[in-house]
Amino acid sequence: MAPVFNVAKAQMTSTNYEIRFDSVGAGGDDTSGSVTYQLRDSVGGSGEGNASSATYNLTAGYRQGVFDQIATFETYGMNRVSETAATALTGNVVTVNTVSGVLVGDMAYIVQDQGSNQRTGFGKVIDITGNDVTLDNITTLGGSLTINGSADYFYTANNSTLDLGVLNSSTLSTTALGWTVDADVSGGYSVYVFEDHDLQLTVGPDTYVINDVADGSVSAGASEYGARSSDQTLAGSSFDTTDYNFSTAHQLVGSRSSNSLLNRDFLLIKTGVQSGQEPGNYSHTLTLIYVGAY
Repeated sequence: MAPVFNVAKAQMTSTNYEIRFDSVGAGGDDTSGSVTYQLRDSVGGSGEGNASSATYNLTAGYRQGVFDQIATFETYGMNRVSETAATALTGNVVTVNTVSGVLVGDMAYIVQDQGSNQRTGFGKVIDITGNDVTLDNITTLGGSLTINGSADYFYTANNSTLDLGVLNSSTLSTTALGWTVDADVSGGYSVYVFEDHDLQLTVGPDTYVINDVADGSVSAGASEYGARSSDQTLAGSSFDTTDYNFSTAHQLVGSRSSNSLLNRDFLLIKTGVQSGQEPGNYSHTLTLIYVGAY
């Protein structure tokens, strides 16, 4: 077989291609570059290609590149049973009444002023010393957190079922659904949410519904249900700037536009009920989907 010469493979890109490696017939350094390009090259001609059988896989040629685009995606529902009062927050260290059931490596939520004026943070536990819990960093919705022990709480985030608690017309009920993404994907990723049906209660032939929020803000005393995302840079979605309603259609709630590691976001889910709302266990199913931009 005749040798193959002058096969060009460059670490260069445009709007419609990307070539990660190059080899040239003669000359050149192992790595070349300037302010506008980077070239990885090799000297000499060599045959290149792939061959395989049931027992081997051959990638021939000098430094033939392999790039496996990978991603991990995990979801984290607030565990209401784990609720403990939070009394202080200094940097990323939150002081709580009890650390029972909290483990290093857990994801967790911090809640300031639970209810209508709630602010929420989401992070990973990296240290527990006494009643001080240190988070690696805190993703927030609603600005920085101020914790002073007045309607402030700490929750672990290890539930697949969300609990809004006992609903009443005088208060706003909240919970949170978060996710983490490590995406070694050059185009980034998107996270979508959809529901199977409205938040509802079925009693015999009758179905009672807590209405989708329609005015951008879920309020106590009104039959309303919706959520807001901690990702406040969404394109073509209203979850970033308002309390918005879930739908059976896929809706964007989180995204990045390039390779992104150690990312996290969450939905702050809010529910209000009106006086005289039919009592019972209202429920539905929310599904989060990760889509990589490969």
